[in-house]
Amino acid sequence: GDVNIVVTTDLHSWIQGRRHQSYLNATLGHAISMVGHLREAGRRVGRDVFFFDNGDINDGTGLSALAPDHVSYLTLLMRE
Repeated sequence: GDVNIVVTTDLHSWIQGRRHQSYLNATLGHAISMVGHLREAGRRVGRDVFFFDNGDINDGTGLSALAPDHVSYLTLLMRE
């Protein structure tokens, strides 16, 4: 089957969205949900969907700034 690739950049793990920029107001959860829907749609028609984020997923949020390693708080949320 066909291969479909979804690529994002600079999501910065936006847990709370971007209320100050309504045209960009989506959270990391929205992105993950979208990929889940695309994968399910692809599965129904025999196509693979791969998701790649090419940077800055760990830096740029309050949660990432709190942890010394910049990821320990975020990885707990991403596992759910």
